Amino acid sequence: MVGVSAYAKLKAAEGPGKGRRADKDRKGAQAGLKPAVDAISFFALAYVFNHSGLDADWRLTAPGDSMVLITAGKAVEVMGGLYAGFAPFLSLFAGIITGSQAAIVALLTNLHMKAAALSGSGEGLVAAAGAMGAGIASMVSPMKILSAASVLDSPHEGSNILRSLLS
Repeated sequence: MVGVSAYAKLKAAEGPGKGRRADKDRKGAQAGLKPAVDAISFFALAYVFNHSGLDADWRLTAPGDSMVLITAGKAVEVMGGLYAGFAPFLSLFAGIITGSQAAIVALLTNLHMKAAALSGSGEGLVAAAGAMGAGIASMVSPMKILSAASVLDSPHEGSNILRSLLS
């Protein structure tokens, strides 16, 4: 916030009428903070999820302690070989909720690959399909639309756009 306030002071010192621009710049920077915190949170969750069960030497000593292996095992137990077709839709759903393709790829790729290996499907193909689902979701995510409207200091426009898309 120190950088934002210093920038605002610099803009205000440029002359009459320039203070409004500084206020708008400050609001834009503050509005951009929430999406950044959201992305950091999703990447932190992905880190914990993907590294659970590892010891200090980054080795998996007890597979029963790995969230990825437990989740992949249960998914394959329920869906069997159909997991390969389910993976893109899981990523699509997660991407629509989060609005971040990169965070979903970081969170779910390891899961998709482990589940594909357990079900006998092609790991790379399932991971790619999951990434494609996350990418499509990222393009149509309500979070992206609302974040963009908020950064542009037009929060009501975001709801108008969403309303027109849903009607």
